[in-house]
Amino acid sequence: MLYALIRPGGAPHDNLAIAQGYAEAHRLHVVERIVDVLDHADHAGADDPCLRRGYARALHLLADSASRARGIVAVSRSSVTTASHPYEAQLLWHADHKTGLFLVRSEVEI
Repeated sequence: MLYALIRPGGAPHDNLAIAQGYAEAHRLHVVERIVDVLDHADHAGADDPCLRRGYARALHLLADSASRARGIVAVSRSSVTTASHPYEAQLLWHADHKTGLFLVRSEVEI
């Protein structure tokens, strides 16, 4: 799945295109494109991606054994969260579910 996090009025097209290019280069099958809009006042959703409707849906699809989804491709860690604890929790969740969290730009490039 491709995932983008945008601000109100922002366009997800560039981030989704970058994630699509990564998926194609790494032969990852894209089953869905998910976009969340993060309001400036939404501090909880900024820190905890599970509180965002789209990201929560992505995790639900990944946990579903009947789903063809096997991972999330995002442009950078900040698309998931900039907070350390929730990010580490996501890495553990993906490890436990044998799914992938693929970042186009690694944390050191941000």
